[in-house]
Amino acid sequence: MQMLLHLESVGRIHNPTPHQQSHPEIAKDIDGISTKRSMSKSLLRCVSQDMLKEKYPSDHWIRAFTDGSASEAIRDGGDGIYIEWPDETSSSISIPTG
Repeated sequence: MQMLLHLESVGRIHNPTPHQQSHPEIAKDIDGISTKRSMSKSLLRCVSQDMLKEKYPSDHWIRAFTDGSASEAIRDGGDGIYIEWPDETSSSISIPTG
C-alpha cells in the first residue's frame, strides 16, 4: 500500500487553517491500472512514477510506501515502510512478523 501525506496535513506549516488540519490523503489506486497483471513491470513502474510526479510533487508531499507478506498468512512474515521526505532524504524500517 502506498500512502501520500501532504505536508499541510501533518502539521509542517505554520498556523494551519482548519482545512489544512484535515486527515491525510491516502491513495490506494492508480488511474489506468486495473490489476498488476494487466501490464509489464516496467510499464507499471512508469505509469506509477508519472502519476506521483503529476499529482504528488515530491517537494510538497511525504511519500510513504508500505509492504508486508507471510507464508500461509502466518509464517515467515515481514513488513516494512519506506518514506521519501520533501528534502530528498528517505527513511526505512522493516521487521519480521512471524
